[in-house]
Amino acid sequence: MQLKNKVAVITGGSSGIGLATAKRFKVHDTTTAPAPSAEILKGVQKAWGFVPNLHRVLAESPAALEAYATLWGIAEKTRFTPIAAVREGRPIADAKLEALRRFAALVTRNRGVVSHAEVEAFKAAGYDNQAILDVLVLSATKLISNYANHLAQTPLDAFMKGSEWQAPGKLEVA
Repeated sequence: MQLKNKVAVITGGSSGIGLATAKRFKVHDTTTAPAPSAEILKGVQKAWGFVPNLHRVLAESPAALEAYATLWGIAEKTRFTPIAAVREGRPIADAKLEALRRFAALVTRNRGVVSHAEVEAFKAAGYDNQAILDVLVLSATKLISNYANHLAQTPLDAFMKGSEWQAPGKLEVA
């Protein structure tokens, strides 16, 4: 692989540089997190009865934790909820939900660049501009969690056992 005049971002924590990066991330609690993060962690504990490891990793940066916690709260106000078919990338029998799954996948894969025809198809399925923007809120929330988990190799929480996501193939450095 030739990287002359290019910048490579290497992630993955099972060996080499990825492992070294992952080991630099601390899984905080309220006694080790910066004060602003500790307050957010206390709120999560109170609301959910536990603090997920992702929140504990994000606590290293009060801004990152606040961004994720805020987006999560906003995402809960959207009309959409995560469903297994979306995560697994398989079609949904209900035509309206399938249009949502397809549109969300296009927005994610194409980094928000979707054609006018794709937007109109989404709207023709019964959605509106609010729904388009709600998809962005959910995408932003998942971007923070996915990227943070990849970079930090966040330890899997017990409640996630059995629903771990497996990449369909290896990502390659462009």
